[in-house]
Amino acid sequence: MKLDRINRIPEEESGAIGIGTLIVFIGLILVAAIASAVIVGVMGDLQERASRTGRETQENVAPPIQVQHAEGQMDGDDIGEVSFVVTIIEGRRLYDLENLMVQINGEDFSERHDYEGNTDGEFTLDTLVGSDPDNELTRDDMVEIEIGNPTADGLADADTNEALTIKFMAAEGAPSTLFETVTPVEYPEDGGSFELP
Repeated sequence: MKLDRINRIPEEESGAIGIGTLIVFIGLILVAAIASAVIVGVMGDLQERASRTGRETQENVAPPIQVQHAEGQMDGDDIGEVSFVVTIIEGRRLYDLENLMVQINGEDFSERHDYEGNTDGEFTLDTLVGSDPDNELTRDDMVEIEIGNPTADGLADADTNEALTIKFMAAEGAPSTLFETVTPVEYPEDGGSFELP
């Protein structure tokens, strides 16, 4: 085979092809960079929306309640009422207490109380600090939730030194704020009050 028969590309044309390939390569890199920037921007926006939706859902479902103090009062030999002083959890804005349900679980009983009295009993609200616009709990509020009608054979007759779990929740099956405590070793006399630590 003779070398002089091989068609050689002139040097000028070879250089032009090389520059053209380089331009196409740089163009591909620029397109990829722009596309990745758009994708990252969209992902950031979606993540922010998902976080905001999660926060709003949690605020609407899980009561942002924090119990500051709890106590009970005797009525004869039974517990006549229990009350919880609550505030809103740091970082939350507000919560409508009329949607709240309080479930009290003992060792062998469970009872529920809500604002409307549609369950085993109802509770009343008393604003200790702040304002009371339609019973919405805000950052600056401190509210007392009073259950003045504990169920007979339930909380009213709870044994001494009995473990109690109090759930503050919006509806059955919804996430809840838990407050775990224990009744006193010995109850005070009729009309006396006791703390639920």
